[in-house]
Amino acid sequence: MLDHKEWIYKLGQFQELVRYAYMDAENSYKVIDKHEKSQKYQLSLGYLNLSFASYLELKRIYNDYEDIQHYEYEPFFKAYDHYIFQLKKVITEKDENTSWLYSAHEDLKEKWIYVNEFMNNTITKS
Repeated sequence: MLDHKEWIYKLGQFQELVRYAYMDAENSYKVIDKHEKSQKYQLSLGYLNLSFASYLELKRIYNDYEDIQHYEYEPFFKAYDHYIFQLKKVITEKDENTSWLYSAHEDLKEKWIYVNEFMNNTITKS
């Protein structure tokens, strides 16, 4: 069990990793529409790798520290996993129809806004 100071530090670290995971996922989406065919997939994969590295670390922290675990984070994790699945599908199949990816991206964005607000409120109230 973490003391209050350690808990605030870990939650802040967790929040930063959620932000990094989301922002790099966001960039992996943006480059799909902004670059030439072959280059856009390489750039998107680069951002995907950065995002996934942050995601793995935040999941490690989440699983290692029960004090941080909360059901409010689960929708973000599910939305992230779904987004990554859709992005990999677009990249692998070089699919020009990105409507499924768009929907997954919008869902991830919505869940990130919610979870970020939840973490800000949690830190502010403690």
